Amino acid sequence: ELQEQLQVELSRKEKAAHESDQQDARFQDALSERSKQLAEAEAANEEVTKERDDLKVKMTELQEQLQVELSRKEKAAHESDQQDARFQDALSERSKQLAEAEAANEEVTKERDDLKVKMTELQEQLQ
Repeated sequence: ELQEQLQVELSRKEKAAHESDQQDARFQDALSERSKQLAEAEAANEEVTKERDDLKVKMTELQEQLQVELSRKEKAAHESDQQDARFQDALSERSKQLAEAEAANEEVTKERDDLKVKMTELQEQLQ
């Protein structure tokens, strides 16, 4: 009977050891799968990180280009404003000169008309 109990106990322990080995194998498989998933996730993370870094570089380049373009446009607008101001000054000067010329012309015309009247009077006196 003792031998029978020992046999039962041995059988139970062998079964438990076998189950434990199977569970260890399952854990090992799961660990292996998790390690594989971790490696894939790290590889994907590296790829995304590289893509992000590349996008940051591209974004910086585009911001610099935008700044250069904005600066160029501001300079062009300023130059255009300066040219407009020069044209406005020239136009004002021409308008002033035109007014002076018209005034001088009116004066000369009046002198001419006065001289014509005097000439007519002198011609009448001579006759």
